[in-house]
Amino acid sequence: MNNTGRLLRGKKFEKKSVYKTGIYIRLSKDDKDKYKEESNSIINQRAFLTKYVENEDDLHLVNYYIDDGKTGMNFDRSGLKQLDKDIDKGVIDCIIVKDLSRYGRESIETEKRLRDFKIKGIRFISVNDYFDSIKDDIDLLIKTKLMYNNQYSESISLNVFNNFKNMQEDGKFIGAHACYGYKKSLEDKHKLEIDEYPASIVRRIFNMYTNGEGKQSIANQLNTEGVLSPIAYKQSIGEHYQNSHKNTGHWTYSSIHNILNNEMYIGNMVQGKTQREEPRGKAKMVEKDYWIRVESTHEAIIEKYIWEKTQLLLKKTQKEFDFKVKEKAQTTMFSGLLECGACGCFLQKCNHNGVITYSCGNWKRKGLKGCTSHTIRLDVLEYIILKDLNSMIQAVKDINSIVTRLPILNENISSIERDIILAKEDIKKYQRRTERLKDEYFDVLDEVKEQNQIRFIKDEYISNKLRYEKQIFQAMERESRLQKLLEKQRLKREYSLWIKKLLQTKKVDAIDRGILIDMIEKIIVHEDKNIEIVYNFSNDSEKDRKS
Repeated sequence: MNNTGRLLRGKKFEKKSVYKTGIYIRLSKDDKDKYKEESNSIINQRAFLTKYVENEDDLHLVNYYIDDGKTGMNFDRSGLKQLDKDIDKGVIDCIIVKDLSRYGRESIETEKRLRDFKIKGIRFISVNDYFDSIKDDIDLLIKTKLMYNNQYSESISLNVFNNFKNMQEDGKFIGAHACYGYKKSLEDKHKLEIDEYPASIVRRIFNMYTNGEGKQSIANQLNTEGVLSPIAYKQSIGEHYQNSHKNTGHWTYSSIHNILNNEMYIGNMVQGKTQREEPRGKAKMVEKDYWIRVESTHEAIIEKYIWEKTQLLLKKTQKEFDFKVKEKAQTTMFSGLLECGACGCFLQKCNHNGVITYSCGNWKRKGLKGCTSHTIRLDVLEYIILKDLNSMIQAVKDINSIVTRLPILNENISSIERDIILAKEDIKKYQRRTERLKDEYFDVLDEVKEQNQIRFIKDEYISNKLRYEKQIFQAMERESRLQKLLEKQRLKREYSLWIKKLLQTKKVDAIDRGILIDMIEKIIVHEDKNIEIVYNFSNDSEKDRKS
């Protein structure tokens, strides 16, 4: 125990005949807006405490001090400040509250103030806690009520967090600003609607990218045309929006990249990308596996097959850097597809007096120490690919047979979806148990007076809480694994439908990057100018076609 505690226990409180009493009343915003309990209203607190003072012969009511809609976790309250001033002036020498939580919930500062009152001879009465400082031990009140009040405030913050999380899991939008291309519904702020002008820009960005334009090239084009960037557009319509980036008025590589990777555009609600370890702490990024994702919550801007095609492009695309002028870097038709048959390095584009060729990247950087050139001309490459693609399509007699050989579902999607539902139910089950455990803990703690009992109850609570949290984590990991598997199977299924549609055309007149990405996994170039074309829909026995 510190010196202040010993000093207070040794100091005898001199009781006066009459105390100049100030009634302090506080109602928090949570009480006011959420619970709306009659006993916690300003009117009822006033009536309750006034009656108490009238029944005590040694109390004379001087004034009321009221803070309406103020938190108990700090002492920046106008009513309380006026009470402090009147205490310093000698106008008040007794404070009466309904319970200690009305005066303060933050344990450290509240304890300091109560001890200061004892030293200054200020009487403090908390009616519902049966505490009167002229006869009761202040340490007992501090060890029980203040610890409970502090934990209660933490519980309120946790409840708010859990409420938001539940809304996210239900597919309700809880952000301050809708993502570019959407707006909040006027009827329900938790629903998104398409904002047609920015949505048209989003569609254009996806189309430009799938047709071979690089991200920086798209950004440059939009800036040249004077198209408002996402933040500039939001500010132009009166939204008070800002982000942490300095360059917010123009389209950038990053802004295009973020749009192309945003699953919201196919109608799926994706939230929970950041999390705070403490209610007022700094937000930290959450691993993608733990984002909260709910499908088909709003109208899609981008069709599913365009989205899948874009994701396939993003995985394959390798930027061809011009180290002297970085902003000229862009994606070419064969980026990420051409591999050296000797070292496996990607081939890089070269332009010699208007003749475009591709050569091994290792050879370009290190010469013969790295590899040999494996050079092939673009026009020759295009001719070989187009001829082989059409001959392969024409040779197919039964379209359904090739579709069945696509890398589609190896596992039953319905079974995976059922397992995901079970995992989510487990998560919610253990979360409910955690909430019940916490409620029971606070209920029991409010009745306990002995310190050793409090310590035992707390240890038991922490042990059970950790056990439930472990079970929640295991269920979340199981759901994450299943979601990855399900997404992979769905991607293959969507992809197979597009391939089937392409094969039904029976002929490809010209190749572009979209066709290459959809049809070809990779093209291996050998030193003798032979190439191997590995198609996405090839099975193991037909994987390689040499030309």
